[in-house]
Amino acid sequence: MGIWEYHDRSSQPPRGVRLQWCLYCESPVKFLAKQSVPKPDPWIRRENKGLDRSPDWEWSAAPEKWVTACPACGWWAVSHHERQEVGLDVYGRIYRAAGVLRSLAVSDISIPLDELSRYLVAKNSARFLIHPKRYEDIVAGVFRDTGYRVRVSSYSYDDGIDIFVFDGDANDVVGVQVKRYRASIVAEQIREFAGSLILNGLTRGVYVTTSKFSRGATKTAARFSQGGLAIQLWDAMTFYDKLRLTPRTQYEDPDDPSAPFATVWRNASSLPEVALISAGRG
Repeated sequence: MGIWEYHDRSSQPPRGVRLQWCLYCESPVKFLAKQSVPKPDPWIRRENKGLDRSPDWEWSAAPEKWVTACPACGWWAVSHHERQEVGLDVYGRIYRAAGVLRSLAVSDISIPLDELSRYLVAKNSARFLIHPKRYEDIVAGVFRDTGYRVRVSSYSYDDGIDIFVFDGDANDVVGVQVKRYRASIVAEQIREFAGSLILNGLTRGVYVTTSKFSRGATKTAARFSQGGLAIQLWDAMTFYDKLRLTPRTQYEDPDDPSAPFATVWRNASSLPEVALISAGRG
């Protein structure tokens, strides 16, 4: 079903002419152009008189209809323009629709893992609502997507290692512990993790949390690393950055029927107007 939907005018699409950043995950967006118009004289930039301004925009570079898509979370916007001359004045009307994130019950364990991962990229605060086991699967997916072989432990496994990551280049195994946790991870939890690594005969580990690490936890991990037991700490933002960079389905063709914006694209002429921009005098 996907994580995006469109609610016509209630979607409150962005008003700027050029959309450079995703409204949800703030990643750079990708521009997909389909139709272009002949290039008229560039717009004459002048002071705004009650209209929207876009001082870095020239009408001569404007496509007639285009799609903006985020390669990280999949957010999208469909836009088109109309040039309008009223007397000697020239205006640009921008019409647009944008994807709206669905209200997803992320605690539902039946949601496909890829869909859940993309939802987290768009709305990272939902990480606290995901079932702990499913969050382990998401973490394992990040390692898998970056080329490692992984084995996820059973949920009842009590030796403190949630994921085994097999590093072929180093001929080594990395133990990963995942804590879907709101409070800061403290030193004692790092010591317990170190014990689990030793118990499993491992010398490298990664501790992943949905929260952050206390100063004591950071110092404890550093001491273990100095002693030959290498422990990396991934707090919520560190893991989020890695999740955002994992490969996603990217749409290259606006006419792709499987794209989440396909229906809106086919009906772009009926999009709501979001901005009237003064282009100067003709």
